Amino acid sequence: MSRLEINVYDSLRRIYLDEKPDCPELKRAACPRGDVFNCQLSLILKDAVEGERLRAYPSVNSEIKDFIKIFRIGNVPSEMPGYSQNDGYFERMAPGLFPDPLFSLDKNGIYGKEGLFYGMWVQIPTEKINPGNYTIEISFENDKKEYLGKTSFELEILEIKLPKPKLKYTQWFHPDCLVSYYEVEAFSEKHWEIIDNFIKTAAENGVNTLLTPLFTLPLDTVVGGERPTTQLVYVKKDGGKYSFGFDKLARWISLARKRGIKYFEFSHFFTQWGAEATPKIVADIKGKEKPIFGWDTSASGKKYERFLAQFIPELERFIEKNKLGKSVYFHVSDEPNDKLTESYAKASRLLRKYLNPKYKIIDALSDYEFFKNGLIDTPIPSIDHYEPFEKAKIKERWAYYCCSQNKLVSNRFFSMPQARNRIIGFQIYKYGLSGFLHWGYNFWYTQYSLSSIDPYMTTDAGGIFPSGDSFSVYPGKDGHAVPSTRLFVFKEALSDLAALQALEKRIGRDKTLHLLEKDLEQPLTFKTYPRDPDWILQKRDEINRELNK
Repeated sequence: MSRLEINVYDSLRRIYLDEKPDCPELKRAACPRGDVFNCQLSLILKDAVEGERLRAYPSVNSEIKDFIKIFRIGNVPSEMPGYSQNDGYFERMAPGLFPDPLFSLDKNGIYGKEGLFYGMWVQIPTEKINPGNYTIEISFENDKKEYLGKTSFELEILEIKLPKPKLKYTQWFHPDCLVSYYEVEAFSEKHWEIIDNFIKTAAENGVNTLLTPLFTLPLDTVVGGERPTTQLVYVKKDGGKYSFGFDKLARWISLARKRGIKYFEFSHFFTQWGAEATPKIVADIKGKEKPIFGWDTSASGKKYERFLAQFIPELERFIEKNKLGKSVYFHVSDEPNDKLTESYAKASRLLRKYLNPKYKIIDALSDYEFFKNGLIDTPIPSIDHYEPFEKAKIKERWAYYCCSQNKLVSNRFFSMPQARNRIIGFQIYKYGLSGFLHWGYNFWYTQYSLSSIDPYMTTDAGGIFPSGDSFSVYPGKDGHAVPSTRLFVFKEALSDLAALQALEKRIGRDKTLHLLEKDLEQPLTFKTYPRDPDWILQKRDEINRELNK
């Protein structure tokens, strides 16, 4: 009879269908209370006849089995795993299938056929588990209840309780993509239900700062085109006078707060790449909804200024009424470059003219001249352009990455080793960042939002962004978010950050940095760092042991 060969691996290896991970098995591991432990199972059918297929059903035998979650790792296609010009620090660059979405197990178990390696993800939240050593045994049966094989490993839950990391972390949330994929009306009850589900998954995986569409997001939109209207602020226009309603915005904030969101970044007041035009804004004009601003409206024109002069004071009153004063951020325009300095400068001055200076304006931009010339107080440079900002006097330090960060630095493409994803936690600590931004939580459009995609079939935004850049969750059939391996590994990076911050509180920053870098040939930076996944795992274990003393 056929059987399963089952191996246990850490979370930093990928289990490809055609290849067994080339590393030792995981036998023992340790995890602080309050942390989440992750590992993987690799399954291959042995002693099978050619073409044999089966379904396998796992069962867990352990004192802590009620806390253990098991996911099936799905495989999705990538035509563009990465750019041809790269640094070589990739696992696979050829188009093919990549293990990424994590599906909850159902009555169908896990399907397998002869000759292929299948992956399962094991996740153990430790918040409610008492310190101690636990054996975790996972066995499999087929649909006839016949034994197929088993494996086991030891997990030690440490005494130390890990706090949450001190970091504002945002992955840009795109509610219009939910509208397009699920074919629901914007802010219908069904849409609100789906929004809630996706915010919940984001918050569970470390996101605590939420991009909030006052008006439809003016991001990655072709000039003259538009994204589906998802506008939280009601606008009524009567001649040159505007009035506003904030009921939807209040509901959005209340829902997000219940899920654990603490900070809100209001969507950009001007279009991307230089702030030359205005966002799409619709208004009630004599009982009919009509667009009043968009690509045909100059960002620096009097028409938009009159609107802002009336809108911003009302928005500020809403902020104060809801006690959001220290929890909100504003945006001018995303990723302006040096050729569009003048238009960005005009937009920045216009927003500042009406916005109370106590509110912070943040923008993703990597040209130091914008900060040097006083156009932005809280810049968010990309991690490969961070050096000029490192020595500047910036009260709140942020950084980001997107598709362009494909050489030398950390990122989370399908094709990159998971260690390249996770190293960012150590780097964020080293640089003392207050915030981190990634643009793609659920961007399921092609570039410039020309059309909607099915992220299970198209993972590279139509052949323009490396797979894994534009989203880290998938749409579930029931309106719930399907997490990815990359989402979970980034959460581990946040855990590394939290552990270092906790250790600093105990022994000081100098000693903590020494422990982090003592075995490195050169200091840790965004561009120079160990590429061995075992170094990350061993370093984290060393930090855990030091904390547990």
